[in-house]
Amino acid sequence: MANISAPVGRGVSMTHRKAVNDVEDVQIVQELLNLVPAGAGGPRPQLTITGQVDDATYQAIVRFQKHQFGWSDGVVDPDKITLHRLNALAAKSWPADRDEIRDGDIELARKIVRKCLTWLRLQNPVGKFLRELLLDTFAIDGSDRDDLEPIVRRFGSFEGRMDTVKKTYTTQNAFAHDHYRHDLFVKYNFPMPFPDNEIFILPSYFGNGNPVERAVGWIHEHIHLTNAVGGHPGNGGVDNGDTVLLARAAIGIEFENAAVNPYCYAYFAKWLWVPVPRPTVIS
Repeated sequence: MANISAPVGRGVSMTHRKAVNDVEDVQIVQELLNLVPAGAGGPRPQLTITGQVDDATYQAIVRFQKHQFGWSDGVVDPDKITLHRLNALAAKSWPADRDEIRDGDIELARKIVRKCLTWLRLQNPVGKFLRELLLDTFAIDGSDRDDLEPIVRRFGSFEGRMDTVKKTYTTQNAFAHDHYRHDLFVKYNFPMPFPDNEIFILPSYFGNGNPVERAVGWIHEHIHLTNAVGGHPGNGGVDNGDTVLLARAAIGIEFENAAVNPYCYAYFAKWLWVPVPRPTVIS
């Protein structure tokens, strides 16, 4: 259950407490409001998590109270009815075992990465399946071991990062093309050269019933965290998640870009973990 330290909103509450609007408290209320369906009085469009009681946030509090209670004082009090109702509705948006599901997916991702590293390190020369997989995902055939080094290095840093990365639940979606799915994402904080060591998790993450898809999402975001610039290099602004779905296909990015492209690592890992043969071309 989310708690706040002081009232959030505008004016004075029905319990005669003046809104204080501590930044962290406001963020909590904004997050909770975003978890409320529109039909239950939630904001549409969703609020931007700013930590400030702007007009949209104040109006969202008023709308929620009027919808739920038939009255509004425009203030969310600590440990009072509005906060209790927000928490009750938020609990329906997040599974009770969300941490266990998340940690299980990350452990599966670790196993997938270990298999990737084993194949990349031990197959010399590479076999037919690995050669074709490297061609499809990284535009190399594996004959030059130097080409494999940046790939091995990035896969190899996954386990250490997962021990330290901050995993944050949020209701505020990522900007377009800054995500593998819409379920996990990172934030680039310019002019910093790299994003913070933090991966954000949306409620929709738990609606994806495929644990392998969820696991390779963590691999994808890990690659984002190793890059000094956002986006998916070499894509020309195209989100491959819309075009390279479950079927095996050549991603079509030259090696220089593929070696830093999160899609390339995600699909290499997925297609190696659940071997998918290259489609037969009929001329």
